[in-house]
Amino acid sequence: MTWFKENKFLGGLIVITVILAGGIIFLGMKLQGTLDEKISEVETEESALKDMKGLNPYPTPESAKAKTESLRALIDDANKMQAKFLTFKPESTAPIPVNEFSALLKDTDARVRELFEGKITLPESFYLGFEDYKSELPRPEATGELAYELGAIEWLMGQLAAANATDVGGIVRHKIPSEKGESWDGAAAPARGGRASRGRSAGVRRGPSLPKVANRMPLELVFKGPESALRGVLTAMADSDQYFFDLRIARIKNESPIPTRPRAAVATAADAPKSDEGFGNLDGEEAEEEAPAAARTKILDRIAGGDDITAYLRADLLLFTDGQQFPAIK
Repeated sequence: MTWFKENKFLGGLIVITVILAGGIIFLGMKLQGTLDEKISEVETEESALKDMKGLNPYPTPESAKAKTESLRALIDDANKMQAKFLTFKPESTAPIPVNEFSALLKDTDARVRELFEGKITLPESFYLGFEDYKSELPRPEATGELAYELGAIEWLMGQLAAANATDVGGIVRHKIPSEKGESWDGAAAPARGGRASRGRSAGVRRGPSLPKVANRMPLELVFKGPESALRGVLTAMADSDQYFFDLRIARIKNESPIPTRPRAAVATAADAPKSDEGFGNLDGEEAEEEAPAAARTKILDRIAGGDDITAYLRADLLLFTDGQQFPAIK
């Protein structure tokens, strides 16, 4: 303490020097931290700029305008496509009285059997895929959707009759969720006066999902007939403006190696042109005698197979949902 009293100037200088050194060190460390942050920001900006330069198109006002026009055209096409799909959406699938559905099912079965009268005999157990409802009633909440599906099946049976199918092995209809007391998303349907069950998704967090365009009603059909019958049914399903079928599986089997009836596609030897007809014999020599028509017919028969084929079709009848509202691009 006496030294500081005797050397006040020197002591004060030392104290001031220490304080200034500490301040300089603190300021330097702070500036170094700020410099590191700025360097990091610059590196981030350079990386972002590099990524943007790698984009196609590069984000310029011109490319942004082109992208907007492209998006506007895409949304316009989506609206047009949705409008076409919604023409297949039924006016209503609201539930109808259970006894009314049962009467509709009975009348439809009678009409379908009348279509095939004199052509083929449908099995006694055949009931348009609704065999369970011969002895029991459907859930009241399912009757509206079942009535729509019943109409589609009747239409499909009409196409089989028009295409001259020689046998209908049966139709299998997969149960839709409302028949089991469920909704289309797999959750249990809400009870009357009660709260809806959380279903199988309880406790599971799901990310955002795309909106569902349509619900599927799977159908399986087995029938026999000439090749023209199969072509007629498939063409009708593809061209229908009332029902939209998504064909999933088609299996075709020809059970007979040789046709049961002679084919008329092979011309007889008498129908063949003479040597002086058409182009004739260009080299002046007589044409070789053609193979007998019977021999050619036999060869083609072995290749073509029998007259009737068995077809198995697995198709989904699509029940379209309400339309989606797409964003408007200004």
